[in-house]
Amino acid sequence: MPTKATDIPLSERAAHLRTAIVRTARRLRQEAAAETSGLTPTSVAALATIERHGPLTPSEIAAIERVKRPTITRTLGCLEREGLIDRAPDPADGRSSLVSVNGAGREGCGACAAARTPTWRAA
Repeated sequence: MPTKATDIPLSERAAHLRTAIVRTARRLRQEAAAETSGLTPTSVAALATIERHGPLTPSEIAAIERVKRPTITRTLGCLEREGLIDRAPDPADGRSSLVSVNGAGREGCGACAAARTPTWRAA
């Protein structure tokens, strides 16, 4: 006899849901990366974060993305080499910079969003 969802403890259902969400998010990042000239999922996520919340310092991006500062430094280097972001001196801290998405980066983010958004047709 099949087990009803209400028979499974809430903590176990929550763990299963979390796993499903993590796997789905990973798959979406991988698909988005394939659509953006081979950027890594980390780069795509960072680019989207900068577009959504920017301009940001590298430390702020690392905090939002929940990665360490050296990881985001490498990621920003990749995005900069691809010509997707711009850096400007941080007026509040001369040792840091503010990172923003440029026109090419916005186009890349738009392409990622379009690739993830299904197109529905009326039957």
